[in-house]
Order: sequence, then C-alpha cells, then structure tokens
Amino acid sequence: MAYMYRGQSYPACPPLPKINNGYWKCPLGVFPNTVEVYASCAAQCFKGFTTNPTKEVVVRCPESLQWDNFADFQCIINNGICQLWNLSFITSKPFQVIISWNVTTACQKHNFTFEMIGPKQNLTKRLQKNTTFMVIKDVDLDTTYEVFLYDQRKELASGKFRSAARVSPAKDHHAHQVNPTSVNITWEVPMNDSSVIGYMVNITDGDNWFTLNTSDTSLVVSRLETGKNYAITVAAFNQYSRSLLSEPVYIELPVAPTKVVHVHQVNTTTVHITWEAPMNNSSVIGFMVNITHGDNWFTLNTSDTSLVVSRIERIHSEKKGEVENNNDKGKE
Repeated sequence: MAYMYRGQSYPACPPLPKINNGYWKCPLGVFPNTVEVYASCAAQCFKGFTTNPTKEVVVRCPESLQWDNFADFQCIINNGICQLWNLSFITSKPFQVIISWNVTTACQKHNFTFEMIGPKQNLTKRLQKNTTFMVIKDVDLDTTYEVFLYDQRKELASGKFRSAARVSPAKDHHAHQVNPTSVNITWEVPMNDSSVIGYMVNITDGDNWFTLNTSDTSLVVSRLETGKNYAITVAAFNQYSRSLLSEPVYIELPVAPTKVVHVHQVNTTTVHITWEAPMNNSSVIGFMVNITHGDNWFTLNTSDTSLVVSRIERIHSEKKGEVENNNDKGKE
C-alpha cells in the first residue's frame, strides 16, 4: 500500500529514518515523515557533527515509491576540535540540580568556566579538567536558571532549566468542636499530591505552639484548654521539603459551665449556694452568681465555689439562682 502525502492525493515514499545528531533538509512544504513522489531530501548534521560518508547524501522519491541513493547515514562528533553537547538537567529533587554534558576528546586538557544565572542566585566556577557534571544544591524552588559553559571566553554550550517546585499547601481546612476540649480538623489534599506523604498540623493559642503529624486528611486534637482562642494551620510535606503554611483558621473553646448548683436555705433571709468548678478550670478566675425574683435581679462575684447570700426577701419557691464562669476574657 502506497504512502500518501499529507492532505493531498499524491503517492508518497515511506517516512525517512531519524538521523541522530542531524536532520533531513527537504523542499518547502515537504516533510520527512510523508514525502511526495519526485521530492529530494538532503541529510544534514547539527553544528559540531560530521557525516560518516565523505560526500553529501541526497535521496529522491521516484515513481517506484522506493528511495533512490539511500545510504546508512550517521552524524558523528568531530573529535578534532573541542566541543560540548548534550547539556542536560535533572531537577527532580527540590533545592538541587544535576547538570551534565558530553565533550570531545580534544577537550580533555581544557579547563572550562561554568556560569549559572538566576533571579536571586549567580554562580561562576572554574572547572577542573575532564569535568562533565556538576551537582548544585540550595537552588531556589520553582525558578528558571540559565547555564553557560565557556572555553577561554568562547561559549561552547548553553541551556535553561526550571528547578523543582515546592509542595502545594493543603486546601480548604476547617475546625469543628467535638467536645469542650477537643476539635476535629479537616482539609483537602493539594492540587498536585503525587509526592505528598503527610501533613503537619500546627496549633497555637498565642503563648504555646505544638505540631502533630498525620498521613490522613483529618485529625482530632484533644486536651485543649477551654476559654482560649486557637489558630490552626496545615502544611503538606514529601520526602524532600514541606509546603508553605495554609491560611490559619480560628476556633475558640468556650469555658465549660459550672456543674451541680445547690441552694440551701439557712434562715428566712439567707441562702447558701454551692457548685462544682468546671472539668477544665485552668483559665477560670471567678464566678458570677445571678439571683432573680420577679422583676428584681442582682449579681454577686466570688472566686470560691460557694456563697452565702443574706438580707434577701423571704425565700419563695419561684426564686431562682444561676452561676456563670468568669475568665480573663469575659464571662461564658
């Protein structure tokens, strides 16, 4: 079955083979992968490479659709002059780049000058003889650099690379109170999570700071203090680095209410009120005792867990007593 010229109804020869370190030069509008009948293509080598035959190789596509004058064509490096080629970059590890290149035999006694230029970092280094690679650490993340190699101020090779990016931060994290001293923190994985192996959950109340690690996308944190406002951030990490911190979310744990209020009548105008302190009372500095009867209301403060109230009207069954906690941020 004959090959067809792309977009046309003319017969064509089979695609030309790939030339290492070279290319096929064909007429305008003719492509090496679909060549029209009667077209001619010449083999060309990249700069610094020479052909193994001594003369130029030109092939022609005749009516038979089989290439005329086809030869096994190769481009080989010219070792008679000092040349660098195949400049390559490995940037898979954050903060690091491995730069390598190939040289001809004529370069073995040359000392090259290496130069790397970036927005914030520049490096110039005189290389020892026969050096064909460099490992550079502490490069900036997600940054484009230019690299040049010189031989006595003559540029032999140049190229660009972009360093590895930092892990993306966790997204859309939330905090919900589970009980008086516990919160459940949830978040979504970063947009590109292929290298993420865990998360760092940072919790602070302004005075104290602690970090918990997990491989899940949720975490229940217990033994927090009531009456404090916590800021929570999440960072993703892989085996090389961690992401920036997410925007903080805030949650305030209210002071736990007092427990078991008892009112004992001492006489007709005096009552004794007792209660238990909250389960977590580290931030409690006092209590507000509220007493109401009909339209009358008054409040007494105390730092104790009992209070004797005197000089009140005769106790009636509808009289009501309530106790509120006070901390250094206000009442409950």
